[in-house]
Amino acid sequence: MFTKKTKPLTFISSGCKIDGVFNFEGDALIAGTLDGRIQSKSNVVIEKQGIFQGQLSCLELQVSGRFNGSVSCQRLIIHNDGSVEGEVYCEYMEIYDQGQFIGVRVKETPKWLLNLRNLNEENSETNVDMNNPDLTLTQDEIDKNNGVNGILINS
Repeated sequence: MFTKKTKPLTFISSGCKIDGVFNFEGDALIAGTLDGRIQSKSNVVIEKQGIFQGQLSCLELQVSGRFNGSVSCQRLIIHNDGSVEGEVYCEYMEIYDQGQFIGVRVKETPKWLLNLRNLNEENSETNVDMNNPDLTLTQDEIDKNNGVNGILINS
């Protein structure tokens, strides 16, 4: 029972506002406001009152609050109260009733994530310098990826 090592949970509580570059080994739960970059080897959950703005790379992202930025994950789940605006690269995407996705779903791995992976390969330590990758797609890259794959606008 106690021999199995579990990765710790990171919790950003409501009322907490932080910005910066974050590397999480275990799951992360965001109920406050976070601005910056997250690289996680696990799942990230943005709670109903949670707000994230920036670039995020994780295994699975669940959004009940607000996300604005670029995300790369295997699975994206946007719950009823959730809102995602920006660039999304994911294999699977679920949008519940009244969940909102406003942005671009790209089919190819985004340039910022490729740069981040290259940095990780060059840097075998867990401390990765994530301040240098080019984090934006050009309009030509967006057009090449066929633009918007899905938009849900609730009135």
